[in-house]
Amino acid sequence: MACVEVRVWMVRKGIKPGAIIKGYGVSAQFLDRYLKGKATSKPLTEYFIGEGCPEKLFNNGKVVA
Repeated sequence: MACVEVRVWMVRKGIKPGAIIKGYGVSAQFLDRYLKGKATSKPLTEYFIGEGCPEKLFNNGKVVA
């Protein structure tokens, strides 16, 4: 599942959810929904891809579940 791969990538890169929440002004609940592929955010998708997360894990601003 892509959502698990994104979370594993975050751990490997040392990216903590709190940093994303603070940096993008989203709630913990929204970030969780986004990472599960249940919410869309083009800025978050661009952030993850820009940081080196595999682009294949995303589609139209969502994590591909």
